[in-house]
Order: sequence, then C-alpha cells, then structure tokens
Amino acid sequence: MEIETIAKKLGMDLKKLVEKSLKTWIEIELMKLNAKIIKIFTRYNVSSPEELEKKIETGEVPEHPAWEDLIDLENYIAARNKLLEVAKFVKEPE
Repeated sequence: MEIETIAKKLGMDLKKLVEKSLKTWIEIELMKLNAKIIKIFTRYNVSSPEELEKKIETGEVPEHPAWEDLIDLENYIAARNKLLEVAKFVKEPE
C-alpha cells in the first residue's frame, strides 16, 4: 500500500504522517539500543565502555565473552549517537 493512500485513509497530511512515523521509529530504535547498552553495563557492573575495557585488561572479568560484548557496546553507542543526531532534524508533528 502506498503511503499516500495510508495518509488519506487516516485523514492525515502526508508530511505529518511521515514525520510522526519517523519520529516514532527513531524513539523505538533508541529504546532498543538503550536496553542493549544497559544489559551489558549491568552484566559487568560498569557505566562506560572504558570501564569495561579496564576490567578486561586487569582480569577482573573474563576476556571471553567480554571483548565481544565491548565491541557490541561500542557499536550500540555509536548507533545511538547517530540516531540522536538525526533526531534533531525530525520535526515534532503538530
């Protein structure tokens, strides 16, 4: 189904529908990423990737799977930061 048809069926302006949809999608993706970040922080009782890296290097946590989790954590934070940057350009629907 085309987005124009959906907007018509909902009685919404197409631009507002797109903006609202994009804003909602970004919010959902941010929630998912934050949940993944918190899960790793909680697993290792840390509050930053640097802290996790230090715990790995000092042997406080086992290297495996902590190194893989650290890589994932850094990727999740980078993705979250990218979404937060893009979110600045999404207007709040009126």
